[in-house]
Amino acid sequence: MRTPPARVPEMYRIRQTVLTIHGVNPDRAWQRMAGRVFEPHFRHVPIEYDGYEGLKGPIKAVFSLWFAPLFVAGLGLAVLIALQRRWVLALAVLVASVASLALGLWVAYRQRRACLDKVKPKLIAAAAGDPAEPHVVAHSFGTYLIGSALRKFPEVMFERIVLVGSILPRHYNWDKVLADKPMPFTVRNETGKRDLVVKLAGLVKCVARDMGNAGLKGFVSTDGVVHDATTVWDLCKECVGPADTVPVHNVPLEEFGHSTYSLGTGHAANLWLPYLWGYTPREFRSYLRLCRAAAYLRKERRWDELKKVERALYRSVWTWTKRQTLATSVRRYVEEYLRDGRWSALVRRPDQNMREIVEEAIGLVYFAVFDAAMEADKPGERDEEVIRALHPPTAIVRAVELALDVAA
Repeated sequence: MRTPPARVPEMYRIRQTVLTIHGVNPDRAWQRMAGRVFEPHFRHVPIEYDGYEGLKGPIKAVFSLWFAPLFVAGLGLAVLIALQRRWVLALAVLVASVASLALGLWVAYRQRRACLDKVKPKLIAAAAGDPAEPHVVAHSFGTYLIGSALRKFPEVMFERIVLVGSILPRHYNWDKVLADKPMPFTVRNETGKRDLVVKLAGLVKCVARDMGNAGLKGFVSTDGVVHDATTVWDLCKECVGPADTVPVHNVPLEEFGHSTYSLGTGHAANLWLPYLWGYTPREFRSYLRLCRAAAYLRKERRWDELKKVERALYRSVWTWTKRQTLATSVRRYVEEYLRDGRWSALVRRPDQNMREIVEEAIGLVYFAVFDAAMEADKPGERDEEVIRALHPPTAIVRAVELALDVAA
């Protein structure tokens, strides 16, 4: 494998796209907050649609408001007529009322499909020119649109999908959808035990069969396809290794309500971002803690404590190091760069020099990660180039290049 150019000009930088799509709640602040987390690493594209704003939005998603007065009035009139013992007329009015109910449900279904048809071109356009299928984070009614688009449109594809407050049916046919797509994808379905909106969606699933409460109880577990994760930080006990061992995981958020995730950027930074990179949140969090601890101890000149942390960091094994130690992975990067020719003069230097380069590079890794984490937490304007070092392979490549520059 040939090493890529050391520094790619910004105008030529290609970033994978991550889409966010909202629910019927008119507050879109969560998309802006998530975009602030994603944008240094991905090209964030918020997908929007209209027709379901305000308090009437959730009702309109299930039942057309045009037919609500007819149904209620018809039902009341049927009761009044029945009290007068005019049974035939009461039955006729009741049948008309039920017919208006059925018609209202059918019109709402057609409106949902019309909304889906309007969203589809936005999904396709947002992914145009992407180096891979985009990722997507969907909330509430947005999960319905994404799930329906996956099922209906062969050309709609994603790499990683995050569903929050999902109103898809628990028996959504992931087997068929996965089989129909040319490329595999994974799903993180976050379930909240206090999600009242999804509870209500579960109550109407008998009259709206394409909707359900997967955001409350999760998708029905299926061997090899759907598993229940242990915690928000880990995969399930059956899955050990990369985050995509099994394509669909139900992730328990326990006390979360319908929009609790949107209270700040921490949810996106700690849970969604590592998942989109293909790492478990716990693994990424552990890596951040080690790097930040090492950088802090080195800044404070607490050498004895630093040696212990550095030793743990050198020996640490991560998904992005291909299950090798960090020291071994960095050494492989150094050797690859040396073979590439840019720093070929270093090939003739002794192994002691190689060890020094690896040590210098690892020190630069944890300083880069420390600076990136601090920069990401800053309010207002930030240096996105610094923040990109939160991505572990990016931090390693940059550190190796700097270490070789110093050694040369």
